Amino acid sequence: MPITWFEPIFPYNLIYDLGSYSIFSFIFLLLYKMKIIEKRLLFLSLFFLLTPFLFNGLMFDWSFMPDQSKYLFNAYNIREDFGLIFNPTAGQVDSVVVTKVHLPAVFFALSPVLTLETYKGIALLNRTIFLLSWIFFVKKKFLDEYSAVFFLLAPSLVFYSSLALRDILVVLLMFWFIYFYYQKKKIINLIICIILYFIKYQMLITISLFIILDKIIKNDKVNFKLLFIVALSSAIIIHFINEELLIALNHVRQGFFLEEFGRYTSISALKNYQYLELDWSISSLTKVAVSFYNFIIPPALNGKYSVFSYMHLLEVIAICAFLFLKIKEQINFKKNILAKWLLVLLFSYLVNSIVIFNAGSSTRYKIPIIFFIIFGYCTNVRLDRNK
Repeated sequence: MPITWFEPIFPYNLIYDLGSYSIFSFIFLLLYKMKIIEKRLLFLSLFFLLTPFLFNGLMFDWSFMPDQSKYLFNAYNIREDFGLIFNPTAGQVDSVVVTKVHLPAVFFALSPVLTLETYKGIALLNRTIFLLSWIFFVKKKFLDEYSAVFFLLAPSLVFYSSLALRDILVVLLMFWFIYFYYQKKKIINLIICIILYFIKYQMLITISLFIILDKIIKNDKVNFKLLFIVALSSAIIIHFINEELLIALNHVRQGFFLEEFGRYTSISALKNYQYLELDWSISSLTKVAVSFYNFIIPPALNGKYSVFSYMHLLEVIAICAFLFLKIKEQINFKKNILAKWLLVLLFSYLVNSIVIFNAGSSTRYKIPIIFFIIFGYCTNVRLDRNK
């Protein structure tokens, strides 16, 4: 079969992608025949399942998000040789690739994607999983009508669920954590946390913050005794591991810096980083504040001018408008619920901002956090209202 360097040429790629689309469409048709979803949800699902065809060839080339090649390459090799499932280091020298790429690649390889020779095949799988999760939350009334529309149309969720990346799997695992947390399914959530540890361990920080703050800040009151215990315990732990903590933090921070401003062998980049190294001095507070500011500000307001940066800015405005309307519609608005989720958001952003320098990376780290917060807040409010 004639192929290009990265995937089959037209019309082979289209035939393969339409084949995968047909397979996943059958899932929704089956749900309709089983009367699990009605005709409206069927048509919505089949229509929104088409979004992967907008990317990786139409609006932009696959190289716009080059990490996709890692997942496609590894998934393709695993499907060719299933023995690689239990030998993740075969042909790999980067432990990051092994831990973060292999598990999603195994999942992609074992999926019903027709062929793993095109990026849209994995993208269609991601989109199907997102839509199935969305349908589940809608049918279980975990999302009200307005929230359902918001999560279906949110540009970042549409975009990342239409690519051959692990990002949407992370987002959905965070959503499912919220669902099972309020269902008190601790074993399932433990499994979710283990999976997150292997594919994006940073999200465990956000989850941990949520669990702690959910115990401290109740819907109607604040547990000051527990707050004091947590604060004191944290201070004691930091006191005893402060040097080890700084070494680990600077190691990760330096890695992101060198990735953004120079190769790991770059002498100038290594020299430049010494001015950004963190310690326990007052001057480091300024460095952290600058990093936090650069992290939370949308790229379009921070000198990064592109179509996608402006789209991200518009999405931020839409998110603020959506949350404002959600708050306004509440008859019995509770500040504690909002405060809890805002604190989780701010602390999560703060921790991640310390180590990230690239605007693109910061956006990809913010996506699972912000939508975890929105999904969690909407869920928290709905459950409190239904008490």
